[in-house]
This record gives sequence, structure tokens and C-alpha cells, in this order.
Amino acid sequence: MKPIAAILVAILFGILVVFALKPDPALRTADDGETENLREQLAAAQREAKTAKAQVGRVEVVETRVEVPVETPAEGPSPQAILDQLIALDPKGERTEKRAVFYFESLVDHGDNALSVIRKFMVADQLEDKEFVQAATTKKPGKFGQDPNKPRPAGNVWAYFQKLPEPNLEAFPPSLRIGLLEVTANIGTGPAESLLVDILKSTARGVEVAYLEATLQKLSPNEHLELILQTTRELLAQLPTDLENTNFNVDRQSRGYLFGILARHKDQRFVNNAKAILVRPDGSLDGLALSYLRQVLGPDAVAILKNVADDDRITDDVARYAVRDAILHYIGQDTAADQLFLNVMQEGLSRQDGEEFKWGQMKLPMNALFRGLNEAPRDVIQARRQLFTRARQSVENPVHAQALERVDGRFEHLLNPDTNPGNRDK
Repeated sequence: MKPIAAILVAILFGILVVFALKPDPALRTADDGETENLREQLAAAQREAKTAKAQVGRVEVVETRVEVPVETPAEGPSPQAILDQLIALDPKGERTEKRAVFYFESLVDHGDNALSVIRKFMVADQLEDKEFVQAATTKKPGKFGQDPNKPRPAGNVWAYFQKLPEPNLEAFPPSLRIGLLEVTANIGTGPAESLLVDILKSTARGVEVAYLEATLQKLSPNEHLELILQTTRELLAQLPTDLENTNFNVDRQSRGYLFGILARHKDQRFVNNAKAILVRPDGSLDGLALSYLRQVLGPDAVAILKNVADDDRITDDVARYAVRDAILHYIGQDTAADQLFLNVMQEGLSRQDGEEFKWGQMKLPMNALFRGLNEAPRDVIQARRQLFTRARQSVENPVHAQALERVDGRFEHLLNPDTNPGNRDK
């Protein structure tokens, strides 16, 4: 480029010199055409010189596209391969829980493509499951500190004093099958919901019905509720009372899960069945049936439970305490419950000896007297206060009377919160 520019500049300079040095005036009057021609040549030379100069300073950029090979990631494990890895996990391994979570979530990522594999596993005729270490070490339901080697009555009356169990969907699943139920629920599509319904129709395990109730209610509230309740009642009628020797530890509380479903939905269609199994010929009491009857019937349960309290077959003190406690939930609402309260108050007072008032003898009536009192309607509070006043009228020991007077101060504060009860509550 530089030599061309130099040549053009030299030509332009030469032309200019020619015009400048011409001495003959005659030539200045030469033909106008020749002059015009020279001017055009000069203008053309100027344009070429300008173009050449621009070309000298220009940097040409040549774009070269380089194709970089991108490695395509290999396709992940198939749903069947993931399920096989779950089945192969050591339930007691240190990293089993973390690996299981990864595999479960990998199945969720496959979406509907994983459902056929899950269906084949969950709806198979041959039950296959794997418990994880938490489920294998779950404590048996019963009284805290109770000797595990001591025989317990069928039905375990201690279950009455515990809350009816319900599944925790936020916790790590206790078994492989339950984990797959949660995977299906988390996929959450129409086909996934249909699979959950099919599992509900085929399962014979109370714990699975409980998880299915929780997941289906979450996906489609009340849409499958009637099927859930029907399945619950049918399965509960078939299950044996004692589930201590089940193949899987998670099944030990199956009856509790099922009674819990019926209680939460206030389904009274199992009441007759519960009445039939409440007290057995050996005098043992089914604590789960007792809890269900109380929760679904409310004050209407008192008539049934009163007959049970008078049943001569019941000789176990814990069973008798449980039935009385169930009735006393409704003091201030039912006359039979009120009368029972007066009776147990008198029993506790009759066991007082010495100057010091022994509150341990009054545990049953005192727990009943103040149970849920802060949320109770005003008329219930007033009714309970009147009952308590009647019960303490027979107390003659001044120390005992003063102790009971302080209890009355709590009612005064609830009914008239603006008053200052002083030290009477202490």
C-alpha cells in the first residue's frame, strides 16, 4: 500500500508543478476543453490519493471461527438402575441416608418416566421392602421406663395416653416403599396421582395407608377421601390387635395410624367395631379404640365409657384410670362426667392423711379440672368451678381447706382476669 500512495502523491505533485512553472501566457488561454480535462485529472488524482492514504492506516480484521468440541454428558442411570441401587443399599450404612435421598431425588427428576418402574415394584404381589436404620431402632409404644421384657396386655392400654400417630412427610422415609410413595407424590402429575390411588387399593399395610392419605390429601384435598376412609376401616377391621411380631418395625403402629385417620376426619362409621374390641374377655383394654371413641364422639362417648368403667372384667389399675380420664374430659358438659368427678375427688380426699396436703392423690381429678380450661367457654369454666366447690365442702382440715382455696383462686382469675388473685394461685 505505501508504494502506491507514494506514486500517486508524486503524480499529483508533478501536475501542480507543471501548472505553476508554465511561463508562456499564451498557454494560459489554451483550449478550455484541455483545461477542463486537466482539472478532472487533478480531482481524480486527489481522490485516489485520499483513498490510498485511508488504506495505509486501516487494519483489516479477519474473523476466524474455531469450533471447540463440546462433550455431551452421558445419559444418567435409568429409573430401573436407580431402584436397583436403592434395593442394594445397606440399611445400617453410615452414608445410606444421604445416598438414598440422592437416589429418591434422581427418580423424581425422571418424572413420569419413573412411574412404570415404581408401579411394578409397589403393586407387585410379593411384598418387598427395606427398612432404614431409624425405623429399625424405633422404640415400641408403651409407658416410659416400662420393662420391655414384661408382658403387656393385648391392645396396649398405654397407647391411650399417647397422641395418635400421623406420618411426617418432612422426615427421612422409614422404609424404601414409603420413600417411593413420597417420590411419586413429589412427581405430582396426573399419572403419579393415579398410581398413588392404585397403591391405596392394593396395599394391606396401615403405615402405607397413612402416608397415602397424607400425600393424596396434599395433591387433591378430599377428592379421594371416601376411598381412603373405606380402605382404613376395612384394613383396621382385619388387623390383629398385637402387631409386635410384624416383619417390619414400621408396621407396629399401623393400627394407631389407621385410628388416627378416622379420628382426624371424625369418621364415626367404625364406632361399633371400636366398642366391640374396647374390652376383651380377659379384661384388657384397647387404648387406641378408647382414644378413637373419645375423639370422634366427644361428650356422646360418656354413656359408652361409663359402662366400660363399671365393667367388672377390668381389674388393671392403668386401664381403669384411662377410662375414667376419657370420661373426665367432659366435666361441665355431661352429668355422668360431673358425677364421676365428684367421686374421684372424694376418693382423693379420703386418702389424705397428716397435715400436709398430698396433691399426688388428686392427680386424676385435678388434671381433668384444668384440662383445656384456658380455651374453654365461660359457662364450662363456671360449671367446673361449681363442681369443685361442691367437692371441697366436706374438707374440715384447715390446712387442706386453704390448699383447695388457692385452687379456687385460679377460677376467679379466669372468670375475672382484671382481679388480683394475690397468692391464692401459688
